[in-house]
Amino acid sequence: MAKCKRSGSDTFLALLDHRNTPPTGIQISPAQRLLNRRTRSLLPMTAELLKPSVADEDLTRMTLRLRQQQQARYYNRNARDLTPLEAGDSVRVKPWQVGKKEWDKGVVRKRLDGRSYEVKLPNGVLRRNRVHLRKTSEPAISREQRPQVPTIVASERSLENFPSIYMRNPASSPINSPVSSPTSHPTSNLASSPASSPASSPASSPMSHLPKLRFG
Repeated sequence: MAKCKRSGSDTFLALLDHRNTPPTGIQISPAQRLLNRRTRSLLPMTAELLKPSVADEDLTRMTLRLRQQQQARYYNRNARDLTPLEAGDSVRVKPWQVGKKEWDKGVVRKRLDGRSYEVKLPNGVLRRNRVHLRKTSEPAISREQRPQVPTIVASERSLENFPSIYMRNPASSPINSPVSSPTSHPTSNLASSPASSPASSPASSPMSHLPKLRFG
């Protein structure tokens, strides 16, 4: 697919040619195993080759199995089993983000199967394959080692730009000035006094000039 994109050729024609090509060691193509015949493509071929023909299924499966065993034998020549990890081991986890190169520090929590492990990271718990883990002798991450929120502390240099009037008279500083309570407000006495309230005075009521009605 990538080669077709670079060359600008048709992707579907490339897939058609791939399905019509027999793999190494097998005499029939993937299209013949699925459709029992070859599919027509841009390559010239006789009408005899396009006729349906049933392939020997047992022979094809045995040939595929022998090919897989040969590939496994070539792979296992240089492959080796990695040392299993135990719960509590400190490891480095291969990053999965694109462009990130630093391996994250983590702790193995438990082993899930033959090659998968559950790893505790600073940002959560992940499941990773053994090939993506590297055992280290680093201490495990504790709460004390996690980054703390910095605390802002005023220094002498930060007080240089503070207004000099507040430095001469600290009592006048807006930081040191007391907050006035609601009872010290000038209008609080008017609101708390029932005699001064316009709603409490019958003469000042907007309904005082209307005659009173009697019922019954």
